[in-house]
Amino acid sequence: IASFVMNLHTAPKTIYLTRHGQSEYNLSQKIGGDSALTQHGRDYALALANYVHSNILNNKPRTRLWTSTLKRTIETGMHIRNEEVVADGQKWITMRPRRWHALDEIHAGIFDGKTYQEIEEIDPEEFKM
Repeated sequence: IASFVMNLHTAPKTIYLTRHGQSEYNLSQKIGGDSALTQHGRDYALALANYVHSNILNNKPRTRLWTSTLKRTIETGMHIRNEEVVADGQKWITMRPRRWHALDEIHAGIFDGKTYQEIEEIDPEEFKM
């Protein structure tokens, strides 16, 4: 991700990073997958949106919202409003969502959707690494 972000523009930019809200797979201690958010994750998404609206959009309306293409990240950002404003004399849509495959997590292969306990049972040698 760092290499990806570093090569976007040469002008200084503020970048805010957040992890997605708690997903169903997080709750069941599974890795990978494309699960939706839990209620706790949805609460986090609302709190994040409130933070963005109060602390970022008031000062920097020319912002973008980037997520991976996974459900949990899209759901985390879905309450962040994207509306048309005039900034620096130009029309701009704040936090216009953009989904990037480059931000998807690395696929866990045969262990995708498994718990760490299941991985240890399937392949103890790989688990030790």
